[in-house]
Amino acid sequence: MKYLQILAPIAILLIVWGFQPQLPTAEKELMTLVITGNELGTNLKARISVNGEEYTQENLSPKVLNLKEDYNFNPVLRLLREYQRGGWRIVSNNMSVLEKNANDEKIYNYFLLEREKPAFKK
Repeated sequence: MKYLQILAPIAILLIVWGFQPQLPTAEKELMTLVITGNELGTNLKARISVNGEEYTQENLSPKVLNLKEDYNFNPVLRLLREYQRGGWRIVSNNMSVLEKNANDEKIYNYFLLEREKPAFKK
């Protein structure tokens, strides 16, 4: 009986708490950023989609300062930092490597970013 007196208020509290209306969340913008290239940083390209409305491609290979370094993704990090300064936040990231032969790898790096939709300003 004592357990019932203790558990009943806790159960009621959990039920009431679980059915509270959710506050509306701010509308978000979404961006996918797909980076392709190889281990030397040559043919490093960014493919950028924003909200299913905009699509751009950017060649990042000229921004690689030292092509002698394997897996030099500094241009990608600079691009991500630029987006973060614009209010974008990385939600998810994934990378895959396809090896065609011993000397040729194709690298895919995927990022999902989001940010609060900017307020309308006159």
